[in-house]
Amino acid sequence: MRQLFQIDHPIFQRLALFVDFFLLNCLVLVTSLPIITIGACRIALNQTIIEYLAKKEPSLLRAYLSHLKKGSCGVQLSLIFSLLLFLQGMSLFFSYSIGLSSWLRLFILLGIIVSFTWNESANYYFSNNSDSFFKGLQASFFLIFSHKIFILFAVLKCILFLFILHPSGFISIIYVSTFGGISLLAYIKNKLLFLFFKCRE
Repeated sequence: MRQLFQIDHPIFQRLALFVDFFLLNCLVLVTSLPIITIGACRIALNQTIIEYLAKKEPSLLRAYLSHLKKGSCGVQLSLIFSLLLFLQGMSLFFSYSIGLSSWLRLFILLGIIVSFTWNESANYYFSNNSDSFFKGLQASFFLIFSHKIFILFAVLKCILFLFILHPSGFISIIYVSTFGGISLLAYIKNKLLFLFFKCRE
């Protein structure tokens, strides 16, 4: 949008960024409809926002499409975690109608948190080209516990997924696993990462 009209006014820049995110969410929604593309969309969007915040790529849409075309060996792994997260949300949703025990509901909640954590670690590893998956996992936990603002962000994510305990959380898990929630979480997380590394330089 900004390249199309070449207007540098701050208000227009913010409006153009909003339009870019709206169109980006529409693209992710369309490409996420086939369940097999969810892993690719998550990784592509994560890498797109990293490059945008680092000012390596001026266009969100062009960067997203280019990364989506490239693909990654981690797409299958990310897809497995996304499917696991989705199926556990389904189980949690139907457990209220069946009347399962609180222990089983707690087990499902822990499974959701674990699968979400591993999914974020997979995105961190494949987006940042770490030496190994476990080093990427270690680095992600180090960032969370090394700064107060990352702890706050981790708590907010846990609160978000605690709402899945309610039957209406089934809608939330679909939203977070497909389009709008991805862009919001990815933007906040990568903005914090960018500011953190910028302060350390």
